[in-house]
Amino acid sequence: MHHFFLNHPLDDAALAAPFELTKKDYQHLFVLRLAAGEHFTLADGCGRVHLCEVVEASKNALTVRCLETHAADTELACQLVLLQGLPKRDKLELIIQKSVELGAAAIVPVKMARSNVKIDEKKADRKAERLHEIAKSAASQSKRGVIPAVRDVQTLRAALDAVQDADIKLICYEDETARGHLEGILPDLSSAKKIALLVGPEGGITPEEWQLARDAGFVSVSLGKRILRTETAGLALLSYLMLHLEHA
Repeated sequence: MHHFFLNHPLDDAALAAPFELTKKDYQHLFVLRLAAGEHFTLADGCGRVHLCEVVEASKNALTVRCLETHAADTELACQLVLLQGLPKRDKLELIIQKSVELGAAAIVPVKMARSNVKIDEKKADRKAERLHEIAKSAASQSKRGVIPAVRDVQTLRAALDAVQDADIKLICYEDETARGHLEGILPDLSSAKKIALLVGPEGGITPEEWQLARDAGFVSVSLGKRILRTETAGLALLSYLMLHLEHA
């Protein structure tokens, strides 16, 4: 069943009667050429999902009615926040898309010492809009109840400060040789409300950045014997946590 997001939440009174979705605001819906009687779901972005039926379809508008409303069951009980060292080219778009599919609540691009990326301030707003649309599209595809936030690019110190309230803080560090750290956090997953994950850019995390994260309470973890690319490391860790959180 097709799944989309409302531009803004509707209260119970608005949902009680048939309402209209215009092509101007919901163009993606019209591509499907939905006909009267067909069903789809609308998420309000606040954790509620509405099962809707098309009452009438015209060229520029759909009249729909809400059949039932329920809480989204696709969200993790714990917020996963990915602090992603700013990668080259379009890798950030891939990371955002897949992180949303894997249950991340927010993605924070972080300008780090080895981030070899020039930020064009003139195009910042347009870039931010594109990244939001990627997150929204991925949330629709994976039937999320909310659209995960994609933050503006931050310094490492600002990003660490923003997640100081996280119950668990993990940093993927290629020079970490210890084993068992991930298994060691499993008993804490059932009570954790927020987990922060820090991944460096292509060049990795400098010793100074590693120490800064450690001072902020981050635990250095290994993801195995192989060195993973920046676009792989965070997704591997998100996958691990998602699977364990859904069975915690």
